Amino acid sequence: MPTENNLAPRDERMVTLPMWIIEAVRAEVRLEIHVWSEMARHVDESLALGDQALPCDVKLPPATVFLKGTKVSTLMLGIQQRLTFPPHSREFEKR
Repeated sequence: MPTENNLAPRDERMVTLPMWIIEAVRAEVRLEIHVWSEMARHVDESLALGDQALPCDVKLPPATVFLKGTKVSTLMLGIQQRLTFPPHSREFEKR
């Protein structure tokens, strides 16, 4: 474990995880509530910067596409709005 005098370099790479993985980790990993709060705070701070943009197109059901370069905050608003959609409108159309 790194100490104050012996800090290991931080891995600053970003990855995107599906929400089901995040929820599974939250359910299975026994972390104190303050750890989850701290993680949420860091995500909120990161999104608050406002200058982050999507690295690729992102599709949300039923038929919305956020193009590469769109602000992440816009995508997050779209995700939040879908919470009020009926269940069938939160799924992609089956072909």
